[in-house]
Amino acid sequence: MTPLPTITIYTDGACHPNPGPGGWAAILLHLDRDPQELSGAEQFATNNRMELRAAVEGLRSLDTPYQVELHTDSKYLKEGITTWLPQWEQNNWQTSQKEAVKNQDLWQSLAVQQRRHLMAIVGGATTATSGEMALGERPCQ
Repeated sequence: MTPLPTITIYTDGACHPNPGPGGWAAILLHLDRDPQELSGAEQFATNNRMELRAAVEGLRSLDTPYQVELHTDSKYLKEGITTWLPQWEQNNWQTSQKEAVKNQDLWQSLAVQQRRHLMAIVGGATTATSGEMALGERPCQ
């Protein structure tokens, strides 16, 4: 079996105020080409939604399966991927309190991407560049 190509993705999302207008950014670091920058915005969102959207859009942009190292500073995103997502899918998209999962549309998209790629989630600080892009302080190139 041919090994999957590798990629590192840095993600960030933010709203100001929260909730309010929000933005997200993802920087994709391919081994064999220049970095790829993705970003977008929503008129009304939450910080959590924008963090999640950055990861979904970064993964969705990949044309073939990859071995992905996904960096996020969001505990919500990291815990969601590593702990909550399998339980939510098993419980028909309900939390342990029997409430509908928030941002279910994005979590379902992320679940599809997670099955497509071999992923490692890295928590901690994102790059200043991706954070600036998410806040609209630096235009995407």
